[in-house]
Amino acid sequence: MEDSKKTLTKSLSTTLRVYPLSTILNPLLLLWLLTLPAVTPLLQPTLTRSADGLLHLYRLIALDHLIRQGVFFSRWLPDLAYGYGLPLFVFYAPLSYYLAELPHLLGFNPVAAFNASAAVALLLSASGVYLWVKDWFGPRAGLLAGIAYVYAPYGLFNLFLRGSLPVTWAGAVFPFVFWAFGRLIRTRSPLYLPLSALLCGAALLLHNISNLLFLPLLLFYLLIELFFTFNVQRLTFNVLLRVGLALTLGLALAAFFWLPAMLEREFAQLQRVITPPDFDYRSNFVSLSQLFSLPRPANTGLLNPTDPLTLGLAQAGLAVIGLLGWRLFNVQRSTFNVQLAPCSLPPSASAPPSS
Repeated sequence: MEDSKKTLTKSLSTTLRVYPLSTILNPLLLLWLLTLPAVTPLLQPTLTRSADGLLHLYRLIALDHLIRQGVFFSRWLPDLAYGYGLPLFVFYAPLSYYLAELPHLLGFNPVAAFNASAAVALLLSASGVYLWVKDWFGPRAGLLAGIAYVYAPYGLFNLFLRGSLPVTWAGAVFPFVFWAFGRLIRTRSPLYLPLSALLCGAALLLHNISNLLFLPLLLFYLLIELFFTFNVQRLTFNVLLRVGLALTLGLALAAFFWLPAMLEREFAQLQRVITPPDFDYRSNFVSLSQLFSLPRPANTGLLNPTDPLTLGLAQAGLAVIGLLGWRLFNVQRSTFNVQLAPCSLPPSASAPPSS
């Protein structure tokens, strides 16, 4: 018996030497554990007290009603607007509701399905940022970036106080798009062309207004990737072709939604939705004191609470430390880090209202 204990102890010691704790405890698993505090409000049988959560729940139920009747996609949702029907999916991106419908079809009630979908989106958002940042700066930086992204004030506000499931899912998929396109440029694996196209198409089907911010940043990031990976002299037509093909396929995959929406704008009274001050860009600039201030305490009694127009002190501080570190210890790539910073900041102060 004593010999068995010694053998087991020796075997365990050998295992720990060969596979250190940092290897056994995968950084991604650690990231999910650190994300759990953000997920815990969703582990309840009710919706969070939000402005738009119930609205999105009604849409989920209306979609479920159609699917159970064999209608898997309909631009018209007949159960909305007090039974008069509404052409919701002509103008509003549909994918987030399908992602919430999956757990509902597996047996979750609508509220539990909504919360489960939001929880998965939070975990995926951390994972996407981890993968993307890890490719450039290593797993520790990826871990830190994933945590900072999940706990960004605007992201938590959108989910828990605004109740916007589409914005939450958009924030989860966008980092994966950046990661996949980066891999497409830096590797020759044939996997990343269809993956980039698929993720790009999915992103376009998640939230309309978020895409107005996402697409310019994606193009800017691709220019950075191409320049710093190949330089101008080494850039080949084949690489440009693959990137262009992935973007084109992504747009084509989502064309069934965005093309009719563009062509049928004249049949909707969009001017009544985008009137000032909320959707006027002049009303969405903030001062430096607001940009780096602490978020205000949540007031759950307000129907439309004020956006936390702040980057978050922790996120801003980590960004400054990262930039200084790269400037001091790796001068050659510090320029890349400065140019990448706008792409990697949490979606906060510059983001417009989502609803």
